[in-house]
Amino acid sequence: MCAQQFGLVHISARQLLRGEIQKNPETGKIISKCLDEGTDVPDEIINPLIEKRLKQSDCRVNGWVMEGFPYSKAQINLLKAVRVKPSVVFLFEGTEDESARRLGNRRVDPTTGGVFNLEVNPPSDEATSSRLIEMACDSDEVVRKAYLANRDKLIMLEEAYRPVIQNVQSERTIEEMNEHLSDAITNPL
Repeated sequence: MCAQQFGLVHISARQLLRGEIQKNPETGKIISKCLDEGTDVPDEIINPLIEKRLKQSDCRVNGWVMEGFPYSKAQINLLKAVRVKPSVVFLFEGTEDESARRLGNRRVDPTTGGVFNLEVNPPSDEATSSRLIEMACDSDEVVRKAYLANRDKLIMLEEAYRPVIQNVQSERTIEEMNEHLSDAITNPL
């Protein structure tokens, strides 16, 4: 991803949640259920994880790119409270069918945690390929449910970040996407 290209820290809400599942089994049950069903993880769980991560020295020194956050008014308010003002917010646009196809091809290596897409980023060796699993959150039904729920959230995000929003067509190659995002990061609005 282009975050590394610029020395920025990549903060993934999903990775933080997966880490919390491992560290805190009781909270992990709630998180796993939400992820498996395609519903929102409660703000009381995700917000402290994001806030803690943003306060770590590597984020303060290097800057960051955040993925999968914010998705609620409380999350937007958290970022305001910790004085985070994004220089650019990307909203990826794609059809419901495109989202279902892409996520339906996503697989995870349970040994390394590596994430692959069978269509555009398959593993390079047979041993890794044989270990890959599909996550419940990538099932067609869950993806389509989340897609519809997220459409309503876009209005709220557009209102909160209108001056810095860039809409990005998601039906691009990885190379085209990296180039576009890199340009936007280098030359924010």
